[in-house]
Amino acid sequence: RDAPELTELAVLRPLDAATWSSVSLALAKSTRLRTLIAHKALTPEVLRELADGCSTSQLESVSVGTQQLGDEGAAILLPALARCPTLLSCDLEARGLGDASADGIVSLILGGASPAHLHSLTVARNDGLTPVAIQKIAGAVASSQLTRLDVSSLGLGAEGAGALGQMCASAQRLERLVIKSADLGVGGAAAFAHAMASPAVALRAIDLSDVALGAGAAALLAALTARAPALTSLNLDRATGVAEALSSIGGLLGLPLRTLSVQGCALGDEGARLLSTAISERCPPLERLHIGSNGIHGESLVMLLVAHSRLPTAKLLDCLGNPLGDEGAGKLAEAIRADPRGAFGHLA
Repeated sequence: RDAPELTELAVLRPLDAATWSSVSLALAKSTRLRTLIAHKALTPEVLRELADGCSTSQLESVSVGTQQLGDEGAAILLPALARCPTLLSCDLEARGLGDASADGIVSLILGGASPAHLHSLTVARNDGLTPVAIQKIAGAVASSQLTRLDVSSLGLGAEGAGALGQMCASAQRLERLVIKSADLGVGGAAAFAHAMASPAVALRAIDLSDVALGAGAAALLAALTARAPALTSLNLDRATGVAEALSSIGGLLGLPLRTLSVQGCALGDEGARLLSTAISERCPPLERLHIGSNGIHGESLVMLLVAHSRLPTAKLLDCLGNPLGDEGAGKLAEAIRADPRGAFGHLA
């Protein structure tokens, strides 16, 4: 607690109760300590002491506990974190939380006695959080200071997906939303799109990788096109329904996208051609394009390479896992050699 150079504390081994007491005291007294990482199973007694230290600390980032934390541990920890006046980021991924922790999470988002300053929250991989809890959390985020929310691998269902869409429509500060591997249920993608009714949401990045969008993919992409004018990063890796929704890719590339990732979406040669045409016509400020494992062959890949390389912002084209073959490799080499302007020189 007296070392001014110490700003981060990571607990990597089991500690006895007396050492935890020292850690708690250091948290309460240090004016420099900003980050606490302690992925350890904690007894209720140790957790109470640690929570007390956190509540009066100057911590900005906290990641405490394991799957064993559960609702009982969260009932001790979350109110204390809500009282911490400097907390900006909290990681609650895979902590065994259920609906009983929803009110504590809401309090953390909105703050305790003092106004909340929390900017980033992760509640991913907590199987006990149902759509009922998600609706509460989404409602709190809508009126909070939060700029990043991660709800990956949760069973959202259509109700939870709709609540997230409404949250995006209402939240003025939320810029990054991670829904990776979440279960939207039947009609969830369409419910999200329909609920995102604001003419201009604040989202700048959304991760929908490994999500079964299905028939709702077109509606969701259309909603992002119409209502997310600031969107710069979109991840659709291995999301279902994307290939069938490619007709809306032209409008999507009218956004200021800098990173587009559509790996493993079964785009095929036809999808690559549609994407190439859209890039050529729209000229987005695209820097990174990830199209790996899409069944794209040489000629179509060359079209995409040429279209992307002509963008002044282009930095990376990731086409790993496509069936290029010797013939396709030859066509790529020929296209590069035939380029008189050296447009490929700035592209990885």
